[in-house]
Amino acid sequence: MELTHKRYLKITFPFMLSSVAVPVIGAVDTAVVGRLGSPDYISAVALGAVIFSTIYWLLGFLRITTAGMTAQAVGREDKEEVFLILLRALLLAALIGLLLFAFHRFIFAAAQLVFQPEAVVALLMKRYYDILVWGFVPFLLYQVLAGWITGILQIKTVVVLELGTSLVNFILDLCFVNLWNLNIDGVAYASLLAQLVGFIVAVCYILCRQKCYLAIVRWNSFFDKGACLKLTGCCTHLMIRTICMLFMINTFMRQSAAFGSNILAANSILFQIQYIIGDIFAGLSQSAALYAGVAVGEKNSRLFFDNLKINGLWSLLMGGLLSFGYYLLREPILYCFTDLPDVLAAAYEYDIYIVFFPFIAALGIVYYGIFNGELITAPICYSMLLTVIAFLISKTALIPIFGNAGLWQSFLIFYLGRTIFLLIFLPFLYRKLGFKRSGKIF
Repeated sequence: MELTHKRYLKITFPFMLSSVAVPVIGAVDTAVVGRLGSPDYISAVALGAVIFSTIYWLLGFLRITTAGMTAQAVGREDKEEVFLILLRALLLAALIGLLLFAFHRFIFAAAQLVFQPEAVVALLMKRYYDILVWGFVPFLLYQVLAGWITGILQIKTVVVLELGTSLVNFILDLCFVNLWNLNIDGVAYASLLAQLVGFIVAVCYILCRQKCYLAIVRWNSFFDKGACLKLTGCCTHLMIRTICMLFMINTFMRQSAAFGSNILAANSILFQIQYIIGDIFAGLSQSAALYAGVAVGEKNSRLFFDNLKINGLWSLLMGGLLSFGYYLLREPILYCFTDLPDVLAAAYEYDIYIVFFPFIAALGIVYYGIFNGELITAPICYSMLLTVIAFLISKTALIPIFGNAGLWQSFLIFYLGRTIFLLIFLPFLYRKLGFKRSGKIF
C-alpha cells in the first residue's frame, strides 16, 4: 500500500468526524443544562461526566487495541484471526462491564471523596450517575465493535455510527429536557438510550454485513496463548497510560471545585471544548494507527515512514488552524454552552489557554496512534509516567502563585510533556520494527 496526502485525507476526515461525535454528546449535555438557570446543573453533569470519562478512558484500550490488532491481521490477510480478535475483545469488555456495574456504588463513593462537591451538586450528580451506570456493558461492547469495524477498514460505517449516536442523543436531550422538563434526569436518559442505539446498530451491521468471517473460524483457536498474551500486554501498558491521563483530569477537576461553583462551571465548559479539539486530533491518531498496523502487517517500511511524515505535517497544520479558529470564534462558542454572566466572565478570563492547546497537544496525540498501531505500547506507558511527574511539579509550583491560571498552565505543561517525552522514543520504535530511517521526518 502507498500512502499519499489524498489517500490520507480521504481516510482521516471521516475519522475526525466520528471522533468528534463522542465529546459532542457531553458538550450537548452541558449546553442543555447550561440554560436551566443554575451553575449547579453544569457542575453536576460535568462531574458526573468526569466519572464516566474516567472509566471509559481507562478502558479506552479496548477500542484502540482491537483496531490495531485487527489492522495488522488485515495486513497479513488472516481472516480467521480478524474475527477471533473481535470475539476475545468482546468477552473481555463484557466481563469488565459487569464488574463495573457490580461495584458502581463504591465507584460513586470514591468520586465523591475525590471531588468533594457541594451538597446540591452531589445530589444532582448522583441522579445523573445512577441512570448512566446501566450503560456500562453496552458502551464497552460498542467500543470494541467500533474498533473492530475500524480495523477492517470500514471507516464510513464507523462515521455513520458515531454521528448517528450523537444525533439520537441531541434529539432525546431536546425532548426530555426542553419538552418534558426532566432536567438532569432527561440528560442522563438521553445519553443512555443513545449508547444503547449505537450498540444495537453496530451488532446488526456485523451480523448482516460481516458474517463471512464467522464461517472460517476454528473455535479451538479462540484461547490461543500467544494472541491472548499480546492482547493483555498491550492493554496493560495502555491502561497505565490512561490512568496517568485520568489522574491529571481528576486532579484538575478537583482543584477546580475548590475554587468555587462559578470557576468549576467555567473550567468544565472549557474542558468540553478541549475534549472536542482533542478528539479532532484523535481522528488523526486513529488514521495513523490504522496505517501503522497495515505497515507492520505488510512489513512495509516505506508506508511506515510516509505515515509518520504525513501525520506529523497534518497534525501541526491542524493545530495551527484550530488555535486560530478558536481565537476568532471564542465568544459565540462559549455562549453556546451557557448564558450565565458570572460563568461566562470566568470562562473568558481563562480560555486563552484553550487557544494554545491545539498546537501544543497535536504531535503527542497523533503519534500516540502510531505507537499503538504498531502494538509497541511500552514507550506510551513510560512517556506518560514522565508527563505526570512534570504535571505534578508544575501544579505544585504554579497554583499557589497564579490560582486557576496556574492550574491551566500546568494543564498545558502536561500536554507539552506528553509530546516531548513520546518523541524521544521514536528511535526506539525504528529499532524495534527493524526499519531504517531515510531522510528527515519533516
